[in-house]
Amino acid sequence: MICSSAPETKFATARRQIVSARSLALFLDFDGTLAPICPFADDARLEPDVRETLEALVERPDVLVAIVSGRELWDLRRRVGIHGIVYAGENGMEIRGRGTQFIEPAALARRGVIKLIARELISSLREIPGVFVEEKHLTIAVHFRLAPPGDKQKIRDTMRSVVEMADRQVEIRPGKMVWEVLPRTGWRKGAAVDWIYRSCAAKDTLPIYAGDDESDEDAFRYLSGGITIRVGEEQTTAKYTLAGPSEVHQFLLWLNLSRPLP
Repeated sequence: MICSSAPETKFATARRQIVSARSLALFLDFDGTLAPICPFADDARLEPDVRETLEALVERPDVLVAIVSGRELWDLRRRVGIHGIVYAGENGMEIRGRGTQFIEPAALARRGVIKLIARELISSLREIPGVFVEEKHLTIAVHFRLAPPGDKQKIRDTMRSVVEMADRQVEIRPGKMVWEVLPRTGWRKGAAVDWIYRSCAAKDTLPIYAGDDESDEDAFRYLSGGITIRVGEEQTTAKYTLAGPSEVHQFLLWLNLSRPLP
């Protein structure tokens, strides 16, 4: 159930953890978490007050801020544009920030396969209105938010047929009104969070993760000892829930104010 009270009440049982932790590692999704989901992905924007709050958190020496998104790394960085954040694009397969840099080697090795599948999907799905095939650096996203509801199964069946040609080198993962074609590597958001945590976070750092999509459940399971937050009304393994980006912003404001500056 989504709580509707203030963040102090929602996170009362976690307040002691947050206040007493030596430092925090804050992991955030972008679309649907920091910014509202838009019919067209290119329209998503970070509101000025949210940017200001993120900048305040980044300036704190006791907080690591990372944004983990399905968007391409370059796209994520230009939309947020805050120095000092660790950016993890394409579900964490490419990471950069705070002196770190990583690209998942198995995913990189399958770029050629992804390119061929993207070309075939564009050709096979072009007759269905409202479908957009987004070829990224390492993955593919098939957006169907604007497609007729009755065509959903046809889109999925077409994708399965195309992906089968890749002989299990890739897989389909569901998202919010999108299906992603990902290299079958085992590297997901949980693995990315682990890499960032080990590379950037200090000892005794409390991890906090907020995300709104099915892909974030992988990170929730990995961070079972931390504070995990599902944004939205879906069933989840996260410990807490928030209704949407506006409540996420309230939480970030409260988080910044709840800890005295070191």
